Amino acid sequence: MPERTRLAADFLSQTPWARAHIAPLAGDASNRKYERLNDPISGKTAVLMDAPPEKGEDTGPFIHVANHLRKVGLSAPEILFEDRKNGFLIIEDLGDDLFSRVLKKHPDQERRLYTEATNVLIALRQAPPLSLKKYDPDLMTELACLAFSKYRDPVVGQSAQNAEKAFAE
Repeated sequence: MPERTRLAADFLSQTPWARAHIAPLAGDASNRKYERLNDPISGKTAVLMDAPPEKGEDTGPFIHVANHLRKVGLSAPEILFEDRKNGFLIIEDLGDDLFSRVLKKHPDQERRLYTEATNVLIALRQAPPLSLKKYDPDLMTELACLAFSKYRDPVVGQSAQNAEKAFAE
């Protein structure tokens, strides 16, 4: 069993989600992984966030932003259980609804949804600023390079070392 899988199982075993069925969820452009937890008895769901610290991930900023959003009266996933040392959170499952899916089924909700989205933007603008890592040129460069470093090998079939040599010449 891979180390992250074992750590996740250990974490889950200390929560009411120990017997949950686990299904993968779409990821984001990070080293984090998300899985939906489904309790077979209650039918309730939650999300397991796996943010490996050894790959540079940290659950702290997620917790910080979620707490800030709730503090200013906005919605954010509730953090149900956490293991910050190993990079795991169990968070409230907000579901899979996207505006496009909701509007396909309920086109009459368009005005309400976009009005609420606008209200969130206004509330964020009026809220005290949140202290976060600055999105400066160095961070922008690092994040822009992710596409190159993550997708280069499968697309062009080169090793990182060969591509970097070619790029430097």
